[in-house]
Amino acid sequence: LKSAEEIERIVKVCEEKGIEITGSVFLKNSKQLKENIEYVEEKIGKEYLMPLIISKNKKNLEKVLPFLQDKGVLSVVLTSASILALSIEEIEERMEYLQKNNKPVVVNSKKGDVFNSVFGFSRKKYKELLEKEKKLSSEIEE
Repeated sequence: LKSAEEIERIVKVCEEKGIEITGSVFLKNSKQLKENIEYVEEKIGKEYLMPLIISKNKKNLEKVLPFLQDKGVLSVVLTSASILALSIEEIEERMEYLQKNNKPVVVNSKKGDVFNSVFGFSRKKYKELLEKEKKLSSEIEE
């Protein structure tokens, strides 16, 4: 529930940078959006100025984007931005899980390269997956 003035400021910030105006840009106020845009543009690159990226938490972006860059999978964010909803610790944990199970972090889809669906699982669904696997491995050991 934003004021008309705030909506106008958000639209202006997006238009100045040529960012598509979608519902997700209204999740932040114009000041937060501007800060996110400046960070992404300066540190990551203009091609990453997308609504699903700039609408995320700046502190998390500052940790996760360089981490993904170091891992060589940053470009996948362009087609699979849902990973940005996770903390860096959650991403690391899920990467370890995939590695342990010989599964790829990035998979090819009709959209191009995307992150493994494990990164899109809710925290609850991911926990259930781990518990199910734990139960299966203990049954195998018996």
